[in-house]
Amino acid sequence: MIIDLAPCYADFSESVTFGLTTFRGILDTVDAMAFESPTNTTHQLRYQSGPALVAGSSISIAGVSYKVAGVPQRLNASERIAALVRQP
Repeated sequence: MIIDLAPCYADFSESVTFGLTTFRGILDTVDAMAFESPTNTTHQLRYQSGPALVAGSSISIAGVSYKVAGVPQRLNASERIAALVRQP
């Protein structure tokens, strides 16, 4: 069962543009060392399941372009997390 988390995301999420689709997501920076291994991503996006993000997808958040690095991971029945790389 997918729970509508829109009320939770409304207060502190940002608008994410993926092609012609717009959805809400929580953008966070990634530490230089995650689990004692170097990371090659700069940010991560937590979002409600639905948008079909895949490795290599291009998205825009607050006018900044990002590329999805790897397959977005399922966080729980309602949410996913995608690793992102900020684009120049």
